[in-house]
Amino acid sequence: MTIKNITKDNKKKVRHNFIVWMNEKYPNIARPEIMASNVMLSINNAIGFSINDLLTGKITIDEYEKKYIDYFIKIGRKSAKNHASVQKNNAKYFIDFFNSK
Repeated sequence: MTIKNITKDNKKKVRHNFIVWMNEKYPNIARPEIMASNVMLSINNAIGFSINDLLTGKITIDEYEKKYIDYFIKIGRKSAKNHASVQKNNAKYFIDFFNSK
């Protein structure tokens, strides 16, 4: 993929390409558009880290999950660990997509 960072300017294109890729590579996974929205949460909101940190190797996937746990606890989300686990799993697919381009 020629895009090195996801920004507010290119996020729609990246999101669209991810959804198309998911539908082609993983046709049995329901609602890849929700997965894409989850991945873009850290781009759309100032939460102190982003998917870009994971893509550039600044943080590991486990650190990414821990940061989401902390973020979800901070905002009062119930089941913070479960929500963070969803973010981690979505990120794994997104990394696979990002590295495939």
